[in-house]
Amino acid sequence: MSLEKLNPWMALVTNLGVLLGVIVLLVELTQNTQALRNQTEYANVSQWISLSQSTAMSPDLADLTIRGNAGLENLSEPEVVRYFSYLTAYVLVAEVSYDSILNGTTGYDAEANERFMLYLLNPPGARAYWEVSKVRFSERFVTYVDQLLAGRDS
Repeated sequence: MSLEKLNPWMALVTNLGVLLGVIVLLVELTQNTQALRNQTEYANVSQWISLSQSTAMSPDLADLTIRGNAGLENLSEPEVVRYFSYLTAYVLVAEVSYDSILNGTTGYDAEANERFMLYLLNPPGARAYWEVSKVRFSERFVTYVDQLLAGRDS
């Protein structure tokens, strides 16, 4: 067989090899994306668990949360600082979850995140915290939370 007759076959084999390479690359990309989502979800869940366990394991923190939620007037100045730090940890994790939902790096349910934010920031003490502390968070997240709270109030 002459070289001229082999050229079309060689081109076909080369093109099939390129096509196969692209398919393998797409499969790898899909698997890597799913692995990233799984890692993000695991990290977020680990943070939620850690925060929840700290409340469950510490009667003082549980008491602080109950009194702080009822209103900041129920707390001393040092307790307000502790209460605000505690809420900040929760809200930071919620912000990371919100960003992950928007970026598509997690399969988290956006409605579940909304319900949690309403639950967390509904008590009077937590609302007072949010009003003075929201400057710590991204503008996009603040707008999101403010709209949630406004919808809850109406």
